[in-house]
Amino acid sequence: IASVEDVAGGLASALPHVLTSGGDSRHASLHRTLMPSYTDLPVRAQQSLKVLAVLPAGVTADGARSLLAQPDPLAAGDVELLTRVSLLSFDGLRYRMLEPIRQFALSMIEPADWQQVIDQHVRHWVGWSKAIGVGVTTDDSSNSFAALATEQANVEAAMRMMLGHGATDAA
Repeated sequence: IASVEDVAGGLASALPHVLTSGGDSRHASLHRTLMPSYTDLPVRAQQSLKVLAVLPAGVTADGARSLLAQPDPLAAGDVELLTRVSLLSFDGLRYRMLEPIRQFALSMIEPADWQQVIDQHVRHWVGWSKAIGVGVTTDDSSNSFAALATEQANVEAAMRMMLGHGATDAA
């Protein structure tokens, strides 16, 4: 019997291939269904979607602003557009992306785009880590530890992305 981790790992590695080629026609139709929504977006919003897709646990409004503000300060407004066209949802605390949309957006990252995605995550997570690190060294570190627990999946995904694309110094 396969473990949950083995099944999840197998699905995660197979989904991008299934969405873009061969595979079950239902999965290919999902890709075809999402493509018009994606291509109708301004280029900057497409890039914002790809940057946010790295985060499996969603992102707070402040986190989205931090991630998207560089290199274009106006990109922070893209979360509202992405929410309006249902590529993101907002639950009052975090912007989230359904997993099939997240996998689609990841599949749209061209090799030449990875460096910009990595750079944006490095800037965000270094700043975030410094802020959390300051909190952990104080007497009242419970908020910092709670923030770290909340963002653990995102930090791990960002680190895997960096390491997977040769950005070992950044990771």
